[in-house]
Amino acid sequence: MILGAAAVLMAGLLLSPVRGDTAFQERQTAETVLSPHVKGKLIWIRSLIGAGTDHRRWSFLYYDPYADSNGRLVVVRDGSILKVDQGLVELDHMRMFSYKESEILPQEQLKLDSDAALQALQAAGHIENVPLTTVHYKLEMNTDNQVPTWSLTLFCPRNGDEIEFAHGRVSAMTGQVFDLKVDHKRIPEGPGGQ
Repeated sequence: MILGAAAVLMAGLLLSPVRGDTAFQERQTAETVLSPHVKGKLIWIRSLIGAGTDHRRWSFLYYDPYADSNGRLVVVRDGSILKVDQGLVELDHMRMFSYKESEILPQEQLKLDSDAALQALQAAGHIENVPLTTVHYKLEMNTDNQVPTWSLTLFCPRNGDEIEFAHGRVSAMTGQVFDLKVDHKRIPEGPGGQ
Protein backbone atom coordinates (compact mmCIF):
# COMPACT_ATOMS: atom_id res chain seq x y z
CA MET A 1 0.00 0.00 0.00
CA ILE A 2 2.79 2.43 0.89
CA LEU A 3 4.66 1.56 -2.31
CA GLY A 4 1.50 2.19 -4.35
CA ALA A 5 0.99 5.64 -2.80
CA ALA A 6 4.65 6.51 -3.33
CA ALA A 7 4.41 5.45 -6.98
CA VAL A 8 1.32 7.62 -7.54
CA LEU A 9 3.05 10.60 -5.87
CA MET A 10 6.20 10.08 -7.92
CA ALA A 11 4.20 9.79 -11.16
CA GLY A 12 2.38 13.02 -10.31
CA LEU A 13 5.68 14.81 -9.75
CA LEU A 14 7.11 13.53 -13.01
CA LEU A 15 4.03 14.42 -15.05
CA SER A 16 3.42 17.88 -13.60
CA PRO A 17 5.32 20.68 -15.31
CA VAL A 18 8.24 22.18 -13.43
CA ARG A 19 7.57 25.81 -12.61
CA GLY A 20 10.31 28.09 -13.87
CA ASP A 21 10.12 31.76 -13.13
CA THR A 22 13.29 33.06 -14.71
CA ALA A 23 14.47 33.05 -18.28
CA PHE A 24 17.37 30.70 -17.61
CA GLN A 25 15.12 28.24 -15.74
CA GLU A 26 12.63 28.20 -18.60
CA ARG A 27 15.48 27.84 -21.08
CA GLN A 28 16.18 24.40 -19.63
CA THR A 29 12.61 23.42 -20.56
CA ALA A 30 12.95 24.93 -24.05
CA GLU A 31 16.07 22.91 -24.76
CA THR A 32 14.29 19.61 -24.03
CA VAL A 33 12.63 19.79 -27.46
CA LEU A 34 15.74 20.76 -29.41
CA SER A 35 18.04 18.53 -31.42
CA PRO A 36 21.59 18.18 -30.10
CA HIS A 37 22.94 20.31 -32.97
CA VAL A 38 20.75 23.25 -31.80
CA LYS A 39 21.10 23.13 -27.99
CA GLY A 40 23.19 25.98 -26.65
CA LYS A 41 22.97 28.02 -29.87
CA LEU A 42 20.79 30.74 -28.39
CA ILE A 43 20.34 33.96 -30.38
CA TRP A 44 17.90 35.81 -28.10
CA ILE A 45 15.39 35.51 -25.24
CA ARG A 46 12.24 37.62 -24.91
CA SER A 47 9.20 37.74 -22.75
CA LEU A 48 6.04 38.05 -24.77
CA ILE A 49 4.19 41.38 -24.74
CA GLY A 50 1.52 41.60 -22.04
CA ALA A 51 2.92 38.66 -20.14
CA GLY A 52 2.70 40.38 -16.74
CA THR A 53 5.07 39.88 -13.85
CA ASP A 54 3.66 36.45 -12.91
CA HIS A 55 3.32 33.49 -15.25
CA ARG A 56 5.61 35.02 -17.85
CA ARG A 57 5.86 33.40 -21.24
CA TRP A 58 9.39 33.23 -22.57
CA SER A 59 10.41 33.03 -26.23
CA PHE A 60 13.79 31.52 -27.12
CA LEU A 61 15.28 31.80 -30.59
CA TYR A 62 18.03 29.34 -31.52
CA TYR A 63 20.30 29.08 -34.50
CA ASP A 64 19.34 25.93 -36.44
CA PRO A 65 21.02 25.47 -39.83
CA TYR A 66 18.31 22.98 -40.84
CA ALA A 67 15.33 25.24 -40.07
CA ASP A 68 13.76 27.82 -42.38
CA SER A 69 15.93 30.96 -42.27
CA ASN A 70 18.14 29.17 -39.70
CA GLY A 71 15.78 30.07 -36.84
CA ARG A 72 14.11 27.74 -34.32
CA LEU A 73 11.66 29.37 -31.88
CA VAL A 74 10.50 27.74 -28.65
CA VAL A 75 7.89 29.39 -26.38
CA VAL A 76 7.64 28.24 -22.75
CA ARG A 77 5.40 29.13 -19.80
CA ASP A 78 5.53 27.64 -16.31
CA GLY A 79 7.72 24.75 -17.41
CA SER A 80 5.51 23.76 -20.35
CA ILE A 81 6.20 24.09 -24.06
CA LEU A 82 3.55 26.27 -25.73
CA LYS A 83 4.95 26.51 -29.25
CA VAL A 84 7.80 25.36 -31.50
CA ASP A 85 8.25 27.17 -34.81
CA GLN A 86 10.91 27.97 -37.39
CA GLY A 87 11.90 30.72 -39.78
CA LEU A 88 11.94 34.49 -39.41
CA VAL A 89 9.93 34.92 -36.21
CA GLU A 90 10.62 38.52 -35.20
CA LEU A 91 7.46 40.58 -35.36
CA ASP A 92 8.73 43.73 -33.62
CA HIS A 93 10.93 44.72 -36.56
CA MET A 94 11.32 43.63 -40.15
CA ARG A 95 14.07 41.12 -40.76
CA MET A 96 15.05 40.30 -44.31
CA PHE A 97 17.96 37.86 -43.89
CA SER A 98 18.42 34.45 -42.34
CA TYR A 99 19.84 34.15 -38.84
CA LYS A 100 23.61 33.75 -38.72
CA GLU A 101 25.84 31.62 -36.55
CA SER A 102 27.67 34.81 -35.57
CA GLU A 103 24.50 35.93 -33.72
CA ILE A 104 24.74 33.10 -31.16
CA LEU A 105 25.17 34.40 -27.60
CA PRO A 106 28.42 33.16 -26.00
CA GLN A 107 27.34 30.70 -23.27
CA GLU A 108 30.19 31.64 -20.96
CA GLN A 109 28.93 35.25 -20.89
CA LEU A 110 25.36 34.38 -19.83
CA LYS A 111 25.76 34.77 -16.07
CA LEU A 112 22.98 37.17 -15.03
CA ASP A 113 19.43 35.78 -15.19
CA SER A 114 16.30 37.86 -15.79
CA ASP A 115 15.40 38.26 -12.10
CA ALA A 116 18.89 39.55 -11.27
CA ALA A 117 18.74 41.99 -14.20
CA LEU A 118 15.47 43.39 -12.84
CA GLN A 119 16.94 43.72 -9.35
CA ALA A 120 19.99 45.53 -10.74
CA LEU A 121 17.80 48.10 -12.54
CA GLN A 122 15.52 48.58 -9.55
CA ALA A 123 18.48 49.15 -7.23
CA ALA A 124 20.22 51.53 -9.64
CA GLY A 125 17.06 53.63 -10.02
CA HIS A 126 15.98 53.35 -6.36
CA ILE A 127 12.64 52.00 -7.56
CA GLU A 128 12.52 48.72 -5.59
CA ASN A 129 9.21 49.68 -3.96
CA VAL A 130 7.36 50.68 -7.13
CA PRO A 131 4.62 48.08 -7.79
CA LEU A 132 5.09 46.36 -11.16
CA THR A 133 2.29 45.22 -13.44
CA THR A 134 4.41 44.07 -16.38
CA VAL A 135 8.09 43.70 -17.21
CA HIS A 136 9.20 43.12 -20.79
CA TYR A 137 12.56 41.38 -21.11
CA LYS A 138 14.93 41.00 -24.05
CA LEU A 139 18.31 39.32 -23.97
CA GLU A 140 20.36 39.74 -27.11
CA MET A 141 23.84 40.70 -28.26
CA ASN A 142 24.56 44.39 -27.75
CA THR A 143 25.82 45.63 -31.11
CA ASP A 144 27.80 48.46 -29.47
CA ASN A 145 30.16 46.33 -27.39
CA GLN A 146 29.36 42.71 -28.36
CA VAL A 147 28.16 41.72 -24.88
CA PRO A 148 24.90 39.85 -24.18
CA THR A 149 22.61 42.52 -22.75
CA TRP A 150 19.25 42.48 -21.00
CA SER A 151 16.85 45.25 -22.07
CA LEU A 152 13.95 45.71 -19.65
CA THR A 153 10.85 47.89 -19.86
CA LEU A 154 8.94 48.33 -16.60
CA PHE A 155 5.24 49.14 -16.20
CA CYS A 156 3.35 50.20 -13.07
CA PRO A 157 -0.32 50.76 -12.23
CA ARG A 158 -1.69 54.24 -12.85
CA ASN A 159 -5.34 55.29 -12.48
CA GLY A 160 -6.67 51.77 -13.05
CA ASP A 161 -4.43 51.16 -16.06
CA GLU A 162 -0.76 50.38 -16.51
CA ILE A 163 1.87 52.76 -17.77
CA GLU A 164 5.50 52.42 -18.83
CA PHE A 165 7.75 54.24 -16.39
CA ALA A 166 11.28 52.87 -16.83
CA HIS A 167 13.60 51.29 -19.37
CA GLY A 168 17.16 50.12 -18.95
CA ARG A 169 19.92 47.81 -20.18
CA VAL A 170 22.09 45.51 -18.06
CA SER A 171 25.08 43.35 -18.98
CA ALA A 172 24.21 39.64 -18.77
CA MET A 173 27.88 38.97 -18.05
CA THR A 174 28.72 41.44 -15.27
CA GLY A 175 25.44 42.97 -14.09
CA GLN A 176 26.65 46.46 -15.01
CA VAL A 177 23.79 48.84 -15.75
CA PHE A 178 24.58 50.39 -19.15
CA ASP A 179 21.69 52.86 -19.13
CA LEU A 180 18.50 53.53 -17.22
CA LYS A 181 15.70 56.01 -17.80
CA VAL A 182 13.05 56.43 -15.12
CA ASP A 183 10.10 58.80 -15.55
CA HIS A 184 9.38 59.64 -11.91
CA LYS A 185 6.27 61.59 -12.90
CA ARG A 186 4.64 58.34 -14.02
CA ILE A 187 5.29 56.45 -10.77
CA PRO A 188 2.12 56.07 -8.67
CA GLU A 189 1.89 58.14 -5.51
CA GLY A 190 -0.36 55.88 -3.47
CA PRO A 191 -1.29 52.21 -3.21
CA GLY A 192 -2.36 50.68 -6.53
CA GLY A 193 -1.30 53.75 -8.51
CA GLN A 194 -4.15 55.96 -7.41
